[in-house]
Amino acid sequence: MRRRTLLAAGAAAATVPLTGCTSAGHGLEVVCAWGGPELAAFRKVLAGFTARTGHSVRIVVANGNGVDAMLSARLAAGNRPDVAVFSEPSLITRYAKDGHLVVLPDAYVAGLPDYWSSLAGVDGTLYGCWLKIAHKSLFWYRQSELFPSADGNPLLARTPSTWTELVDLVHHWPVPGQAPLAIGAADGWVLTDWFENVLASLNSNDQTGNAYDALVSPHATWDVELVRDALRNLGDLWALPHALPYGGARALLTPFDASVAQVFGEHRAGLLFEGDFVAPIVKGLHPDDEPSYFPFPPVQDRRRPQIVGGDLAVLLRRSGPGLRLMKYLTTRAAATPWVKAGFLVAPYLDNLTIEYPRRLRRLAREINDPRAEIRFDLSDQLTGTLIGDDGKGSWLILSDFFRAVTGGRPIERAVDEAVREFDRATRMLR
Repeated sequence: MRRRTLLAAGAAAATVPLTGCTSAGHGLEVVCAWGGPELAAFRKVLAGFTARTGHSVRIVVANGNGVDAMLSARLAAGNRPDVAVFSEPSLITRYAKDGHLVVLPDAYVAGLPDYWSSLAGVDGTLYGCWLKIAHKSLFWYRQSELFPSADGNPLLARTPSTWTELVDLVHHWPVPGQAPLAIGAADGWVLTDWFENVLASLNSNDQTGNAYDALVSPHATWDVELVRDALRNLGDLWALPHALPYGGARALLTPFDASVAQVFGEHRAGLLFEGDFVAPIVKGLHPDDEPSYFPFPPVQDRRRPQIVGGDLAVLLRRSGPGLRLMKYLTTRAAATPWVKAGFLVAPYLDNLTIEYPRRLRRLAREINDPRAEIRFDLSDQLTGTLIGDDGKGSWLILSDFFRAVTGGRPIERAVDEAVREFDRATRMLR
């Protein structure tokens, strides 16, 4: 499934009508790839728009190959929806270049920091409105075990504060019969998120410029020490014996939501790395387990990484109701259902005073701090043959690397092979 398409409602595309007054003209149609708590929250967002404006909205859920595949097919057939939701800013660049997106007034991002507004457009032209964002530099564990908690009887005195301490903890896991890590490696985006956090941390003190952002370019050279060092660090961790329930081969068959269950519910593993969106899944599926988190630790005494992701709406058919919907999506009224469901929202001016639950309050402060060195998810910005998807691009390269190091291949050899594949993919774009 595509990124953050969590617990989708079905394997085929589904149409989800919203109740409310109908507009005098055609009802708006929105294509997204959400399921579970995300789809439920989005329905509430659009129901609020319908109640306020009288314009009906219909959601089309693109499961399977995701929004890009469905949208490409519909555009080719002349069946254009009004709005689509992208989780990859790189898609905005491609669809705008092909003339499929409606330019939005700059007023739609009034008060939004330049970093977020630039990702929502191309060369200063605005095309997208943020729906929600994600803090993607967290490790999750059950509150009742491991570290200091309400029960006052933790197994360990503190959470890992460095990458070295994390590796040591995984190597000497203190819970008998339990693996230290759950990794849903069947979803390649999980592995790219690991890679991006290590990469961003190693890059944080780079005095020669931002090598992380430079990799977004289709002309980037991937055979650099920063990339190699990030892969070596990951290989050192992933290759540790007994690090994963059932081993690496089984992890490659484990989807993300199943890895959540391995920690929360089944208790077969102790730690899960991923974004803030883990908590709503746990709340919905394993309410008896209270999730806690600690930040992704810095690598080699560098700065702690702060990787973010997010979902944007783009307008494909110009109309008054469509423009009003896009404007509505930037308001506090549209943000509230996301926050109540346990998600973070973009720092639009109206959202800066929104009341987050306690857990989210700290995360929102971290990624909205103007001093923070946040980096947007790299794989969601890549283009061409490096675009991630099941069995393709950066997802495939990291999956092959994971298979190699967990299967016993020498780490340096696996690093050479991964770097060669990254460079081969970029050469195809030149």
